[in-house]
Amino acid sequence: MTDSGQHHILTVRVAELDDAPGVARVQLRSLIGRPVPDAMFEDFADVRAAAFWGEVIESTNNMVLVAVLVPPPAPAPAPGTPPQQPAKDDRPADEIIVGFIAFGPPRSEEDVALDAEIYAIHTDPGRRRQGVGRRLLASAFKAMAAVGQLSVRAWAPSDNEPAESFYLRFGAAPGQRVPSQIGAQIGAQLGEEEMPETAYDWIDVRRVIPRLDSPLDRPHHRPKDSPTQES
Repeated sequence: MTDSGQHHILTVRVAELDDAPGVARVQLRSLIGRPVPDAMFEDFADVRAAAFWGEVIESTNNMVLVAVLVPPPAPAPAPGTPPQQPAKDDRPADEIIVGFIAFGPPRSEEDVALDAEIYAIHTDPGRRRQGVGRRLLASAFKAMAAVGQLSVRAWAPSDNEPAESFYLRFGAAPGQRVPSQIGAQIGAQLGEEEMPETAYDWIDVRRVIPRLDSPLDRPHHRPKDSPTQES
């Protein structure tokens, strides 16, 4: 992958508290489907969304993974060159958050057959169709499977055809349709009205991981102007 003309590497890691503003920026851009002016982002994220995601990241009940673009490793020093002292913060200064996924226990006590729930998954509009959503979903499913969480549910707005295509392509079965749960907790940060959502269920996420890891499984064609949470 490239960014600003330089080669970068896409990787997925566990979110840290300092990532909250970057997560908020990706969420806002994803929900409105286009880049956001800095002034609008600052007003939105500093007060509400960044604080909200900081609480989610710090919660012991949830897990948030971020997809980041990092610069390639520096070339090995020439023989005889003194080694450089490592920086206090080992994260690259120009690391860019381009997507995230949040998941944890089912929010409804009625979902006794579920092990986990995906609360949100978003990709920056400028990075869609580059495998970011697939990498996030694969990493989340591996983390769930490692602790025995196999039956998983995700929610998406019922009119979000690209999100539906994304989930169905990777083995989910559509389920119940209800008033928005995510909108009440996350989308409400934007002041948006609740809308119907559809559940997408996996019985055993281990069956899907090999397909998510396959570089040959590419997204279907999607119109440029179709907003979606996934890619």
